[in-house]
Formats: sequence, C-alpha cells, structure tokens
Amino acid sequence: MSRRPVVDICHPGAVNTTYAQVAELQARGYGGCFFTSFYYRGGGAGFLEALPLGLGQHALKELRRRQAPGIDPARVRNDPLPEILYLLAARGGAPAAWKRRLLDWRNRRFDLRLAGTVAGRKPDLVIGNDGAAEATFTAARAAGIPTLLNQVIGHDALGAALLEEEYRHDPGFAAAPPGRRDPQALATRKREVLLAERILAPSPYVRETLVEVGVAPERISLLPYGVDSVRFRPAEGCRGAGPLRLLYVGQITQRKGLRYLLEAMRLLRDEEVELTLVGEIMVPQAALAPYRGLYRHLPNQPYHRIHEVFRDADVFVYPSLHEGSALAVYEALASGLPVVATHNTGAVIADGQEGFLVPIRDPEAIAAALRRLCAEGALRARMAEAARRLAETYTWRRYGDGLENVVKAMLAGREG
Repeated sequence: MSRRPVVDICHPGAVNTTYAQVAELQARGYGGCFFTSFYYRGGGAGFLEALPLGLGQHALKELRRRQAPGIDPARVRNDPLPEILYLLAARGGAPAAWKRRLLDWRNRRFDLRLAGTVAGRKPDLVIGNDGAAEATFTAARAAGIPTLLNQVIGHDALGAALLEEEYRHDPGFAAAPPGRRDPQALATRKREVLLAERILAPSPYVRETLVEVGVAPERISLLPYGVDSVRFRPAEGCRGAGPLRLLYVGQITQRKGLRYLLEAMRLLRDEEVELTLVGEIMVPQAALAPYRGLYRHLPNQPYHRIHEVFRDADVFVYPSLHEGSALAVYEALASGLPVVATHNTGAVIADGQEGFLVPIRDPEAIAAALRRLCAEGALRARMAEAARRLAETYTWRRYGDGLENVVKAMLAGREG
C-alpha cells in the first residue's frame, strides 16, 4: 500500500491498554478512528472548576481518566449512553448480577451499532475488544476487512468455570454467583474468537485459554503490555527498620485470589509483615470480618498518587485466579518491587528472578514465598533490582512496535 493503512480501533469502555494501542498506531502515521463509549476531548474545565463543594474537581478528575496523551481527539467517536447507564449502576450499589447483565448489554449494543459503521467505512483493518466484537467482525468479514481481536483477559468460558468453582467452595466470599453467566454472552465470546483472523494475547495464560476453546495457536500473537518506567520508579535512599510492607492494588474480589492472600497472612501472624489492600471492595464485608487486623484498606487512589503508593511498599502480591496481564504487576516491577503472583496473573516475571510464581488457591505457597522475602534481605534486594531491569524493557514503544508488526503482517497477507 502506498498510503498509510486505515485501522479502526473499537472498545466500549476506558482501558489504558486500548488507549496505548490508539496512541501508538497514530504516532506511526496510521489512519482510522477510535470508537468508544466516552473519551474526554478536553474543554469545559473552567465551568467545572466553578462548581461548588468540590464537585467540579471531582468531575474533572473522572473525565481526565478518559483521556490519554498521543490520541487525536478529532479521530475519536463517542457513544456515551450505554456507558453512563452502566456506571450509574456500578457506582450506585446495584447487585453484582445486575451489573454483569448491564455490562453485557453495553457491550452488545456497542458491537451492534459499530457493525454497520465499520462495514460502511471499510477500513483496511479493524481491532475489536473481547466481549464486544462478534457483530463487528461478522460485518467486517462479509466486507472483506481483516479482523484483529484484543483479548485482554483469559477467555470467559474458562473464567466463568473457575469462579463457579470458587462460589461452590466459598459462597460467602462472592458478591453473587459469578460463574452463572448469561449463556448468550458466553456464546458471543466463543464465536468472536473464531471470527477473528488474529488474536492479541498479553500473556501465555490468555493464550492457553484461547487454545482450550478451539483457537488454533498460530492465530494468536503474544504481545505483553508496557509501563511508564519514568513515573513508576523505585524509592530513593534506604528505608528504615520496620515490618515488610506488602502491597496489593486492584479490585478486592474473589477472582483476584484475595481470600488465599488473607489466609496466607494468617499463616504469617508471627512474621514482621503488614499488608495494604488498595482498591474497591467487591466482596461482602462479612467475608472480610474474620481477617480484620491482618490488613489495612485504602480506596482506589487517583492517577497522580498511585505511583507513590507503590514506592512506599517492599513487595507486591497478586495471586489472581483469572487475569490477562495485570498492569499493576508491570507498575510494581518498575517501582522495584519483587512480585509474588500466579501464572494466571499473566505476570512477565521468571520464578526466582524478579519474584516468585505460586500456584493458584495456595495460601501456604504464598506464605512461604513471603517468608523468604521477609527473612532474606539480600534475596529481596537482588529481586528488586531485577524487577526494575525487567520493567525497563517493557516500554509502550516496544508494545507499539509489536502491534505494528502484527498489523503489517495481516495486511501483507491480504495484499499477497
């Protein structure tokens, strides 16, 4: 092609990894639009700041979460209503089952609206997001447009089964029966991976789940994420004496393996360790009651503060049961923190190098890893240095290079 290809990127929510895709391809001169629910194009700050009781500052902070450097606002296409309804339910205390159904509805509506748009635009390639691409890919394939699926988490068919097992084992730690998903939504996710010409997987775990639902391995491109290693960096100087500071950042939910981490803390009662959980609590308070005194909780931290939270820690713990490739792990590595995680977390670490990989659902293994890091200061320092070195190799530019290579290969195959 003599002109730069037109690549449309579609995502119904606000995800930093998708923003990075858009920015990286635009920086390389690719044409195309970014279709999403709501992206803040800027403006209106003066009006918002004039609102009383700090409401404007809060609103502006929320809006700026829907914004990223490097994205041309003129090339963004918004469809905000479904997202507004979903957010009102999610933040208004709606039951988890209702939020799940509303999220599925949001994704389906976004997908159906986009199907006609993409077929009419006829871009050279369309990138869709898992859970919101079946209709778009069906229309694209009918129009001869190549399709690339961004699979940000392990396939939902496997995730639903894992969480159903968790619910049966410990229903008190679940806000709802999470495995009992809408059959139509699960069927959509199975069909879209088969419709996609190629799929981006951020970790071997995601790739494994795709193969398990029938995707040929040669159709999957492994592409880990990046991290801002300037913003996320180790603390300067040596810290004073005190307990080993453990950190978890993310939703406090059954899927993230939090119960097993809390059980590990019980096993570490006699050790000099303290655990901070940062994020929205999405499990019943009654389930957390037996673990009071084993952790402290901080709510979601604003963007301008979260790197300081990482810098105040010694070790990052993320024992997730079902993930994609958690950005918080990259941020921890860039902050010079050894990481204790599971294979299902999609962590880019090597066991024994930048931290420890432990089996899922294994409090004893988590406790053993943390006990070593507590007792062996030299090991912890070596892993911290290795963590930082590894993070410096995972730049968003590297991610963009990998994405462009996939795009070029797909388009070259069509030209040939």
